[in-house]
Amino acid sequence: MILGICIAIALMAAAALHDRSAQLAHSRAVTAGQIAALGSHAVSLMDGLELALDKVEKQIQGRDLGEVRADPTVFKLLSGLQARFPLTESVFAVDANGRTLVSSRAFPVPPYDVRDREYLIAAKAGYEGLYVSQPYRAQMARDVSFVLSRPMVRDGEFAGVVAATLSPAALQVLYGKMLGASGAGAVLARADGVVLMRSAGGPKWPDRLPELSDLMKSAATQDSGMLTGTSLVEGERVLYAFRALRDRKLIVALALRESDMLAPWYTRTLIYGGGIAAAALGLLAWTIPWRPWSAAPRASWFAPRAFRQPSPDAREAVGGRSLAPSAVRVLSALAAQVRGRLAADDPASADRMA
Repeated sequence: MILGICIAIALMAAAALHDRSAQLAHSRAVTAGQIAALGSHAVSLMDGLELALDKVEKQIQGRDLGEVRADPTVFKLLSGLQARFPLTESVFAVDANGRTLVSSRAFPVPPYDVRDREYLIAAKAGYEGLYVSQPYRAQMARDVSFVLSRPMVRDGEFAGVVAATLSPAALQVLYGKMLGASGAGAVLARADGVVLMRSAGGPKWPDRLPELSDLMKSAATQDSGMLTGTSLVEGERVLYAFRALRDRKLIVALALRESDMLAPWYTRTLIYGGGIAAAALGLLAWTIPWRPWSAAPRASWFAPRAFRQPSPDAREAVGGRSLAPSAVRVLSALAAQVRGRLAADDPASADRMA
């Protein structure tokens, strides 16, 4: 019996290890699907906004700045584009002097001075293509956002920028819905490590992803991938999944704690292991006699107390076995009835039995 219990425990351990591997594989597959969805969304968002900015540039390119400021159709175009992209807070244009030209926030928009903004400095320095700025607090709305901008060029000279502001808070809500209750934490960052958005759940992310971290080194050489390591803030063991958008100089990444990955496995193992332990203890209790009953036959455990624990001086020997007085009386009565029947049928046999 003991051997059988040991074999059952060994089989349970082997099954638990196999189930653990299967759970980790399932979590990796789910995480791979999630990072693919987040990466596809980021690509679609950037492509869509670039097309919107191209439309704004064509609307105002070559026109007098004063005319553009006073044109309600430009404001209507910008407002419509902003409504089509719920994650954006505004669509706007800035002239070459660093003054706000038009904006979807208001008409007419005050000529805010944005010469110190990173996106304008980069455009003046000759950056081409879509530029993603660091998060900053807007002068008008006073909320934190980051800007996607593209330079305008007229006759070979810098003429300003067209841009759209994105809300990290809105992205956080969207990413939270996409990740559900998986326990994963998402981050959107620039290729240089500047974090643009962090999701509310999952492992914590720093303000800037370390350049020498395993995640950043992998993203620098691969378009996508998965790796295990320690979280950048809490030091826990995590699974990373990432997608590098090289043409946008962006990184989308996920982190999932190993403890969250294995949470369903822990629950299953506790339930199954507890059941097997209870069964094993029950079998041991059944096969090993307890000391108070060790002198009595096992079949007598469920007999009345008078049969289980008779006093020593109340026992009589019958056929080599110890019986209680009540049992002796019952047997004596049966014997008397048998002798009575024999006396009626065969007196000689009754005398011998007596």
